Formats: sequence, C-alpha cells, structure tokens
Amino acid sequence: EARPADALEVLRTVGRASPYGDMWVAATRACAAGQLGDGATQAQAMAFLREHVDDNFSAMARAFLCVNDLDGAAALYVRRLNDPQERGDALIALQSYRRPPNRSLPHEALLLERLAQVRARADVRAAVEAVGRIEEVPLYSVYWGDV
Repeated sequence: EARPADALEVLRTVGRASPYGDMWVAATRACAAGQLGDGATQAQAMAFLREHVDDNFSAMARAFLCVNDLDGAAALYVRRLNDPQERGDALIALQSYRRPPNRSLPHEALLLERLAQVRARADVRAAVEAVGRIEEVPLYSVYWGDV
C-alpha cells in the first residue's frame, strides 16, 4: 500500500545528509508529493533535484519516473550515455532484469513500466546503440538503487 502522506511526514524529521543522500530525500519528497497531487511540494523537490543532479543521477532518474516525466528521464539517460564516466552505470540501469513476483509492489511496478517506456524511446535506443546494448538479463534484481 502506498503511503505518500506518511512518507512526507517522516521526511519532515530528516535533517541534512550528504549531497548524495539529500538527493534521495528530495526524490522521495517529489514522488510522495506527486502521488498526493501536491504540485507545489513536487515542484520544489524537482527544482532541488535539477539544481544538484550531478550529486546523484539515480535519484534524479527515479524522481523523473515517479512524477511521470519520461522526457526528463530520457534526456538524463542520453546525457549519461554520452558521458564516458557515466556510460557504464547508465547501461547497467537500462538493462532488463528479472524481478521476483512477490517484490512487485504496485508503485514499483509502475516505475518499472515507465522505465521500460523510456528504454524503448528512439532517442534512448540511439544513444544506447552508439555505445553498447540492452539485453534481457537472466538474473533477478531487487535493487532499486539505479534506475
């Protein structure tokens, strides 16, 4: 069961973390606010994420997927694929992994569906094909660190 109001309440008690951690807090805030229809909080969190994107690409990608900004997610992946320092992580994130059925919470399934939509876009496919490939990886993944 999604509990975005509870997530926002918990986030009110969280202080500053590292720049990397602050990005995860902002991504969670954007996601919860989006689920609640709180456009002001979502916009504030997304502005923070965009301003600090280099601190945590994974949090930015998850936030884009969570608020259904597929154009933003695609642009981020294309940027990462074009950067030799980020290319490997971006390729790993775009692979298609098996997921244990009992771990597919409704919101997680929605994010994976949106990631599949981003993966299928012509601009993302072209950027991938220029530097690597995407495959069906016959391994289970329960890790959501980099999407």
